Parts: sequence; structure tokens; C-alpha cells
Amino acid sequence: MNTFVASLLKVERALAREKGAFALFAAFLREDGLGKWDLVISAPWVERDREAALRLISARVQAALKPQQLLSISRIALVEPTSPEVAAINREFQVERSPVEVWGRSFFGMAIRHAHIFASARQDAVIPARPSRARTTQQQRRKAARG
Repeated sequence: MNTFVASLLKVERALAREKGAFALFAAFLREDGLGKWDLVISAPWVERDREAALRLISARVQAALKPQQLLSISRIALVEPTSPEVAAINREFQVERSPVEVWGRSFFGMAIRHAHIFASARQDAVIPARPSRARTTQQQRRKAARG
């Protein structure tokens, strides 16, 4: 496994532990992408605050990759977990532990030369992260104050 793939896998695993599982976390090298990768990410927690999620994901990717590797990323695309395209990938690839490498396919209506799928799970199979202990305690205090 090359360092680019290993680094992205670490980012996916860390974010899944902290925020919740991904419906899709993949890197796509488009046929017309000038040799640059698109990171395609879909998760229920992303939908709650897309802007904050994009900042978090970007920061983690920047911290994990070497400068030269960062230059090989074209964009980070956030996709709704309920989109038909994500559902189609989820049906074909169930990825939890080991990334799947795919060549010469079409995803999201684009010709993909090469892909690494780090996580792919049906929406109903995606488990959210547990709330932190501090947040649970805050919620309990609020509930007690109300009632």
C-alpha cells in the first residue's frame, strides 16, 4: 500500500472513530482529471453541518499528506448518503476493513481510471459515533434542570 493510500486510510479510520461511520470515503482518479484525485465523502454526520465537516476533513487530509501528495488532490466532494450514486456503490462494494482498488469504471456519471474505496456501507448500516461523555453529561444536566 503506497503512502498516499495509507495516509488517507488513517484519516478515514480516525474520522469514523470520532464522528461516525462513512457511507462512502473514496479517492477517484478521473479519466479527464489531469492526474489529480477527487476525494468523495458521504456520511450522515457530514450532512448535519457540511461547512464544518469540509473544514475538518480538509484539515485532517492536509495534516496527513506530504506536500507533494496534497498537490495530487483536485477536490473534496461531499455527497448526500441517500444519493442514488452512493447507494449504487454501496450495493456493489461493502468496504469496512481493507480498501478496495478499482480500475476502469464509471461512478457518478464520470469515467474513473482508478479508484480507492476506503469505506462503503449502506445508509441503514451506518452507525453514528457515540456522543462524548461531556456532551452526555451536559444533556443530562439540561434535562434535570427542565424537569
